[in-house]
Amino acid sequence: MNYQVKKETFSREVRAEKKPGKQLNGKFIRIVYKVPNFDMILEPHKKKGGFKKAFSEFKRDWLDTEKIKVLDNGFIVFTPKIFEGEKALYD
Repeated sequence: MNYQVKKETFSREVRAEKKPGKQLNGKFIRIVYKVPNFDMILEPHKKKGGFKKAFSEFKRDWLDTEKIKVLDNGFIVFTPKIFEGEKALYD
């Protein structure tokens, strides 16, 4: 199994997708995720209460499901849970 992890951005910048040099055998599992900027993760609340939209979507899709963990320095780390869940679909 081959995992292809792609981070979507909130900016308008568009980049051309890179083609791999050699072809790999097996199934490809694509994981696409969006992460708000680190400042929003540190201060996710609106002035009038509640969460900012980008953070609430990130929290619902990734943090609450424990598929991603945010480290103190702002790095995003995938937990084994996401890979085990995707692998289970193909076993």
